[in-house]
Amino acid sequence: MPRACCVPGCKANYKTFEVSAFRFPSDERRRLQSVKAIHREDFTPSSTSVVCARHFEEHFIITEDSITRPDGTVITAKRGTPALAKDAFPTIFPNQPKYLSKEAPPARTNPQERKDKMLARDEVQFQVWMENDMINSFEEFGDKFVVSDVDKISYCIQVIREVLETKSEMESESEIDRNSECGVLWFCGEQLNMFCKEKMRYSYKGIHLRQQECNPIRNDSSTDPSLKFLSNFGLWLKSWEELEMPQQGRVPQLPQTLAMPVNGGKYGDPFIFSKQDLYSSTTSKHGQTETSAFDHRLLNQWDAAMSAGVFKYSLEGVETKVLPGKYHIVIQMNSNRNVLRRTPQAIVDVQQPFDPNKFNFTKVKKEEHLLQLLYKPDLTKKIEHGEERRLETGVGSVLINNAPICSSHSLLMPSLSQCLSQVMTGDGLSLALHVLLLSCSPDLRVAYNSLGGYASVNHFHFHVYYLPFKLYIETAGCVQLAGPCYTFEDYYAPGFVFQLENGDIEQLSRRVMLLVNMFVKEKIAHNLYITRGKCLDGKETGEEYKTLRVFIWVRKFISGIKDIKGICAASLELATHVPVFSQDDWKSVCEEDVAWTAHSACQKYYDAMKPKVISLFSSVDSTGGLRKEI
Repeated sequence: MPRACCVPGCKANYKTFEVSAFRFPSDERRRLQSVKAIHREDFTPSSTSVVCARHFEEHFIITEDSITRPDGTVITAKRGTPALAKDAFPTIFPNQPKYLSKEAPPARTNPQERKDKMLARDEVQFQVWMENDMINSFEEFGDKFVVSDVDKISYCIQVIREVLETKSEMESESEIDRNSECGVLWFCGEQLNMFCKEKMRYSYKGIHLRQQECNPIRNDSSTDPSLKFLSNFGLWLKSWEELEMPQQGRVPQLPQTLAMPVNGGKYGDPFIFSKQDLYSSTTSKHGQTETSAFDHRLLNQWDAAMSAGVFKYSLEGVETKVLPGKYHIVIQMNSNRNVLRRTPQAIVDVQQPFDPNKFNFTKVKKEEHLLQLLYKPDLTKKIEHGEERRLETGVGSVLINNAPICSSHSLLMPSLSQCLSQVMTGDGLSLALHVLLLSCSPDLRVAYNSLGGYASVNHFHFHVYYLPFKLYIETAGCVQLAGPCYTFEDYYAPGFVFQLENGDIEQLSRRVMLLVNMFVKEKIAHNLYITRGKCLDGKETGEEYKTLRVFIWVRKFISGIKDIKGICAASLELATHVPVFSQDDWKSVCEEDVAWTAHSACQKYYDAMKPKVISLFSSVDSTGGLRKEI
């Protein structure tokens, strides 16, 4: 017969015996845990003291027994009397204050079990994303996708290229009936799926088509709904001859819009990436249409924010030209920025502390958040010193710059919520390098201004933007200064140059941070610029950029509130991208003016720091790495 529950405030089994009750554990440790859990002062349980089932979570109560037969079958039978699991203890107290009721902590598991569980969970989530993004017909297109205008990118162009390249590699005509409308569309769809899988994995967007019901060998003219959807993308091809049209100069009609799933189009939505999403090389030709998943997300989110009126001004009046001369300096005129931007903060020191009472990027509107950057590490590999250690799950955010210099101008925030001052960190630089490698376009640039180097806000950030013009520094000749550190052969803004070697992002980050830390210690203002470019040894040929170039300039400290009237010498200007803010400057600026401004800001400080930099990097091992890091 069940006894009355001993938990304070519980009346179970006092008058009737309808609730199961359990004695205290015989194990001393579990017994003390249960006594402590019921919150009854000066209580020592006897052999007849019980706690009723109302105070235990459901998974703690065993109501069935099962056995496994030799043949593998399992027999389950309901217990006549419920029992408690060995690790059970009371956690639910409905007649006591809510804070006394707690969920039982999860049982401890070994690291491998946790890792396997995470992998399984990620795989399930990825399949859910795939299912959510799949479309079976054009009718579903409007339900699952948001169609937004784009200026220069159409994935359909890339799909057709993929089809043409793969078509020539088919083993035999028996693989597909080339004269079959169904067969041609099936093949196009397969290439589209393959393209999406290659270019857009682990992101929230992609176009995935169901084709399980389509038989590529059948000769009838019927097609399943997924193939009919292809026709709405300009891929309604009745024969392989039509597929040759791009080569004959007769390109099929392509859509003027791109589709982006709703779950990947909200402000601040996550962009998940891994090592497999990094591009080790790009073309050296600027303004190309090919984009990566990251490029597509960032550009579309930025355009959506502009259409929504989030920025302080539009960029319709921005003009661009390339100055004649040796350095082909890119000039952009943007009169609004000088008038409508935030007032720059007063800067007095390279290591000026963060002030939460002044403007910082935690105070911007939620509409200004474009992306959350989430890194997906390879959980199947052992975590060692380097990249997997440096980058964690949440690695940064991308915000708009609400007073942009040019289209796509954004802010990369490595540690937004940590409220760090504008002093570069190794983790932040590592993220900036990863962001460059997420793009397959040489147009993407990353820039950084230190305090006293024209930084406007004392909150750790980088500038990120696309510039479809070649800059002189991408291919400028460089000579080795010491170890992995190079310098320009002939350039008006003398500085220090590093490059990405063998894809080792963390090695590059450590080397650059050696220099940055020395400048910070010496309280010297500096600017940094990262772009795709030619290898520094000058031996690289062809039309590809196979490395990242990182440029660092030491320069005159600009104290107080910066004045951006006229030509400045910040990171963009030192990299031959020069914004101007008045019609007078736009009309009168010449290469000599820009060169003199940059040279006068940097030369004196470069000459003073050069011997120290040589000393810093003079000790290297056989692989070019530092024997010791300062």
